Amino acid sequence: MTVSGSAIKVCASLKNKETREIEINGLLEALEVHELKQGLIITEDETDSLSVIHNSKKYQINIVPCWQWVLEAEK
Repeated sequence: MTVSGSAIKVCASLKNKETREIEINGLLEALEVHELKQGLIITEDETDSLSVIHNSKKYQINIVPCWQWVLEAEK
C-alpha cells in the first residue's frame, strides 16, 4: 500500500450502499482534481481493492482497516 501520490478518505464502514457510493465518488473527484491515479479509503475493518474507470481514466482504490494502515505506516 502506497500513500505518497494518493488521496486518502476515512470512514467507519462502506457496508451501506449509499455511503460506499458517496465515499468512492468523493475520492474519485479528489483523484481527478489532483491528477492522481490511486486512492485509499481507511475503514474500521474492511479490505478491498477496486479498479475504477471514471471519465475515461483508470483509478486504483484500496480499502484497508485502520489497524493495518497504522501498522504499515510504522514500517
